[in-house]
Formats: sequence, structure tokens, C-alpha cells
Amino acid sequence: MERIPMSEKDLKRLEVLDRVESGRFKQVSGARVLGISTKQTRRLLRRLEQEGSKGLVSKKVGALAIIGSL
Repeated sequence: MERIPMSEKDLKRLEVLDRVESGRFKQVSGARVLGISTKQTRRLLRRLEQEGSKGLVSKKVGALAIIGSL
């Protein structure tokens, strides 16, 4: 099993989206908890389904290192 470095924000997203997937939260409630739109919630759910947990990690991670080296 691969370890995925996640921020607190990523972990909270994973927890809330797991609740939405299991039916304990509705998409609207999950979106409110995360402070995002229902459309963004659906995008994250799709990414979680396709890529697993690592799909929730910010795509900006590592980008600063590349920009900083220029």
C-alpha cells in the first residue's frame, strides 16, 4: 500500500466525501462543510472514484518547487 502525503485540508475532504459516498451526508451538506460548491463536490467525488485518495491531493503540490527553480 502506497503512503500518500496529505494536508489537513485533504484529509478533511476525504472524510467528508466518504460520508457523502456512504449516504450519511448529502452532496449539499458535504459542500457546505467543505466550503465549496455542489458542482466542485461532484468533481471531487468523481476524482476520488477514478484515482482514489491521491486524486484529492492538491495538484499545486510540487508546482512551487518547479517554479522556484527557474
